Amino acid sequence: YQRRVHGASARFVASSPIMSLTKSVESAYLAVPAQRVWEMLRDLTNLPLWRTPVQSATMEPGAVPWSVGATVNIAFKDGVHWAVRITEISDHHRTLCYEVISCEPESHVLSMVHTIRVHDVTETRHAVVELSTRFSSDATAHTIEDSKYKKLESFRSLRAALGLAPVQPAAH
Repeated sequence: YQRRVHGASARFVASSPIMSLTKSVESAYLAVPAQRVWEMLRDLTNLPLWRTPVQSATMEPGAVPWSVGATVNIAFKDGVHWAVRITEISDHHRTLCYEVISCEPESHVLSMVHTIRVHDVTETRHAVVELSTRFSSDATAHTIEDSKYKKLESFRSLRAALGLAPVQPAAH
C-alpha cells in the first residue's frame, strides 16, 4: 500500500492488486479405521496408489522422509512435474500440508497449498477424509472447479486402493 497525505487526513490506496486466497474443500466418509487411511495418506510417495493421474512420487534424495521441509517430486501421467515441500505433518491430528514449490510446465496460478486431513468418526471409528487446496487469487473459476473434480476422483481411487466398494456421489 502507498500512503497519500492530503492536508490533515491520510488515505491508503493499493499500489498493486490485493492478493487473496481461494480455497477448494471436498470430503468423503470411508468405512475403514481412520488410522489405516492415515497410514496410506501421510506418505506422499503413496500418491500413485490413490491419485489416478499420478505416475510416480519420490522423496528427494537426502531428505528426512515424512518430515517438515522434505521435498517430494511428483510426476503426472500427462507429463506435468511438481516438486512439493511438506510444511506440516501431525500424526496426532492426522494432518499433512504441502506446498507446490516448482511446476513444469509452469503453473497458471502463483501458489497452491494442499492439506490432507483424516478425521475419526467416534461412533464407528471410521474415517472422514478432507482434501483442501488454497490457491492464490489468480486462480480462475475453472481451476477451482477442476480441483473439485480431481478431489472427487481421488476419493474413488482411494476407496479402490482400500478395497472399498464405490459409492454413488450425491447430487449437489
